[in-house]
Amino acid sequence: MATNTIRNVVQVGAVVAGVLGAWLFNQALGSNKVTGRSFLLYFLAGLVVFVITAVWLNRYYTPGEDAISRDEVPAHEPHLARFLSRSTLAAPLWLGIRLFLAYDWANAGYHKLTDPKWFVTGESLMGSWTRSVTPAASGAAPASYEFYRNFLQMMLDNQAYIWFSKVIIFGELAVGLGLLFGALTGFAAAGGLLMNTAFMFAGSLSSNPLLLLLEILIVWAWRSAGWLGLDRVLLPYLGVPGAPRATAESVFTPSAASPRPRPAT
Repeated sequence: MATNTIRNVVQVGAVVAGVLGAWLFNQALGSNKVTGRSFLLYFLAGLVVFVITAVWLNRYYTPGEDAISRDEVPAHEPHLARFLSRSTLAAPLWLGIRLFLAYDWANAGYHKLTDPKWFVTGESLMGSWTRSVTPAASGAAPASYEFYRNFLQMMLDNQAYIWFSKVIIFGELAVGLGLLFGALTGFAAAGGLLMNTAFMFAGSLSSNPLLLLLEILIVWAWRSAGWLGLDRVLLPYLGVPGAPRATAESVFTPSAASPRPRPAT
């Protein structure tokens, strides 16, 4: 009884935190009155509220108990969805997408690394940010969202392009190498997704929408996408917090309890 009461209090507290986080994000992203450092303050505060609430709720989460509804028929994934996201047979499909994305990101990072205007002075990034916040002849700036224009202007005013250009360069190289070798593939794709989103917020379309779509698919199918790569060994050893780690024998030895099905004849 006491446990249920505590869980109910936790859920009510989480709802309050959710409303607070929504207000903070709205102040940062949806209000034209918030500019410069105030935007960053509201955004970071909302992010902190979200992370703390997620960690707090996770402490009380019990797998198998906290289902949305225990008296309803569970909704199973379609066969095709499970094949694409969990099957080792689908890994070659994701390998092709990984290599395409890896070349794009690694090539972009390498060119910036060898360009002094990117790697040394950050002049190229300054020019890109300046174009994003400067209104065109029509009166609209490429960066259409007010909050993002304010953010870029704040970065320009503080000459952050000098060091942030290096963050972009090594971020692009990390994403490219992670996808190429299949090392923490889901995280690599998520990093690319974050950068593509930032580029689109700045008003740059180019190939960003296509890359964004492919990276979303890689993140969704992270189990299968990195199987033909280092993730085949890395993920079982690293495991996830709270779960037992695999041994070398369990990684490469099929489970006796789950025999491989034979094709129908």
